[in-house]
Amino acid sequence: MRGTPSDSGQALFSRSLESFLAGLGSDGLLRTHRPVTATDGRTVRLSDGRTLVSFASNDYLGLGAMPLTVSSDRSSSSASRLLGGSLAELHRAEEFLADFFGYPEAVLFPSGFQANVALVMALSRMGLVIVADRQDHASVKTGLRASGARFHLVNHLSSSHLEKRLASLGSAGAAVFTEGLFSMSGKSPDSAQLIEITDKFGTILISDEAHALGVLGPEGRGVLTGSAHIVVGTFGKAYGLWGAFILGPVGLHDLMANGAFPYVYTTAPPPVLAALVPERVSHAAQMDGERDRLLHLARRFRQALSDAGVSPENVSGNHHITFVTVGPRATEVSALLEERGLWVPAVRPPTVPVAGLRISLTAMHTEDDAERLASTLAIVL
Repeated sequence: MRGTPSDSGQALFSRSLESFLAGLGSDGLLRTHRPVTATDGRTVRLSDGRTLVSFASNDYLGLGAMPLTVSSDRSSSSASRLLGGSLAELHRAEEFLADFFGYPEAVLFPSGFQANVALVMALSRMGLVIVADRQDHASVKTGLRASGARFHLVNHLSSSHLEKRLASLGSAGAAVFTEGLFSMSGKSPDSAQLIEITDKFGTILISDEAHALGVLGPEGRGVLTGSAHIVVGTFGKAYGLWGAFILGPVGLHDLMANGAFPYVYTTAPPPVLAALVPERVSHAAQMDGERDRLLHLARRFRQALSDAGVSPENVSGNHHITFVTVGPRATEVSALLEERGLWVPAVRPPTVPVAGLRISLTAMHTEDDAERLASTLAIVL
């Protein structure tokens, strides 16, 4: 029988929402949507008609605007992987990814968030202790809490804290989560040191390469790809698509099918994504010119920040992501930049410990764009 929601339930929802949002607002943490009508990796056009130079895109190579040239007979897999949705197209794409990155197995996911939650849950169900960097993505932390895993957080990129924590675990099996390029601090781990520590304690090393893939490493294959036992990657950043994947050892598919609820209880990725993956990943591998230009631009931008007088103590990042710590004025500074034609949304707790600006450069930016942002930041900070 079709009807309308009850007034009492609607009133409860409205009261609860109002109270929840008011609390966030009083703490300066209220988030709102800003509709964007067009974006190309360099600019955004807002619903009010203004076009701003954007430093918030993850379209690092500009492939997000690349036409979709591959078609598929189906728009949906129409079932979960275990109930008829494990289409041949998905298996072919997974075989391509495993071969391209040099791992025995690969598993596709609808999103990176889902992939990380699934992986954490599956590892914890195998009885492993999870050791994660405090600045690991929110999806990892969500997985830790949702799965009831036994876990420890270590200070950001602190090798000494990691080693101390692993030593305290004794004979307990552990899995260490890191990122090839941390999405907020813009830093990469010391790969050699991290591998040495995890090898010393016989732990499983897992690296989320979402922001490194396409940009860092030979052919954009990432920072720890090939060295980490398990790698999480996404298509929605440098590859300009959507969805995600996990690379790992023999048995990875069996682990997901038997230990990861986010894999089992969801519709499989669409076959059109599977058809696009080989072409797009192969295309990105050939974009050395764009990678070199982007990383040169990133170095030029950090130098421009220094030249403009922005304190190096407030600037973090080694590659194409730079974080500028601002503090309580972050939202105000973001608004001042917007008034001057620059789109740099503020990032606030709990996403980061101290509010600031996450500045993301792409191969579509020019040196003038980078220098303009640096000089303007020095004025409004």
